[in-house]
Amino acid sequence: KNKIINSKYFYFWIISDLWKEWLKSITILSSQSAYTIVWINSLEILFPLLPTQQKIASILSKYDDLIENNNKRIKVLEETAQSIYEEWFVKYNFPWSENIKMVDSWNDDFGVIPEGWEVWLLKDIIKIKKNKYTDDMWKLPLLDLARIPRKPFKVNNYWSFDELTTSRILFDKYDILFWSIRPYFHKVVFAWLQWITNVSVFVLK
Repeated sequence: KNKIINSKYFYFWIISDLWKEWLKSITILSSQSAYTIVWINSLEILFPLLPTQQKIASILSKYDDLIENNNKRIKVLEETAQSIYEEWFVKYNFPWSENIKMVDSWNDDFGVIPEGWEVWLLKDIIKIKKNKYTDDMWKLPLLDLARIPRKPFKVNNYWSFDELTTSRILFDKYDILFWSIRPYFHKVVFAWLQWITNVSVFVLK
């Protein structure tokens, strides 16, 4: 009903944390496993007068466009980084590689490798951390890899203390995280702060 509510404003409302937290509080008390038309029609929404909605929607749309453009740039940079990695560490065409002697790695997966390089088992250079939840962790943000990638990237700073804390695990700065559930092994995060995540995530130190 365009005379009452601006569609873009409504869009920003239903992706907001306020809406999500409200939905969550309602569904916890409900026995229904899915939303219904009747249930959706009964939901309440807070909105100002139409001119104010339009102004809010216009401002937020500019940020939304900026995020979209930055995401495209990030994608280009990631593809460039992957190309460089493949060229240097798969094809061994790194700078000054013409002066490097290639030797047999004695490993069927790697074949010949640059002299001085070695093949190691992952278990010999990293450890998988399983620091389970303790009571002093509840103030730390929760990083849920199930929500990555998403737009915009976000962590949950408001997870409830009543949630299942036994499924939480601590990770530290410089740890590497990736999901242990198929087919999401490609979800990888380089940690820049100490947070907590789910036990379905491998935390590599």
